[in-house]
Amino acid sequence: MKRIAKYVLLVTCNNFQSGYPWHRLIHLIFGFPWTYGQVKYNHITTVRKLFRNTGLNVLEYGAIDSPGWPDPSGPRDIRLHRRFGSINNKLPKEKPLWEVPFLKYVRTGNYPAWMTKIGKLDMAPRKGVKKLFMSHLFYALGKK
Repeated sequence: MKRIAKYVLLVTCNNFQSGYPWHRLIHLIFGFPWTYGQVKYNHITTVRKLFRNTGLNVLEYGAIDSPGWPDPSGPRDIRLHRRFGSINNKLPKEKPLWEVPFLKYVRTGNYPAWMTKIGKLDMAPRKGVKKLFMSHLFYALGKK
C-alpha cells in the first residue's frame, strides 16, 4: 500500500477489547475458521511498529466502533457461523441476509436520535488508546 498511496489507513479487530478472548474461544471450541485476518495485526502496538518499520509516519491511531458492550460472540454469532461460515474451505449453501437497517441510515443520512448520540460519544475521544477496552476495532493512519 505504501508504494502506491500517499496515506495508508488500516482498520482491524482489536485484541485489547474485553470480548476478544471470548470470540477467539468460541472459534476454537466450535471449530469455526478464523476469517478476521492474522491475529498478530490485531494489536495496536504491532501495527504502529509495522508502519514505522516500513517507513510510514504514524499520523494518528485510536479506537473506533466502541458501543459500550463486548464483542458479540454469543448464541447469535454461533448460529451465524454454523449456517453461513465456511467449513473445510467450502462455501455455504445459502447466502446470509446481511442487510441491516443501518445501511439505510447511511444511504439516506437519516439516523435515529439515539444512534446519533452514541455516534458522537464513540467518535469524540477516539484518538489514542483510552477506549481500546470497549472498542471492537482500532485504526492507524500513516503517511509516506
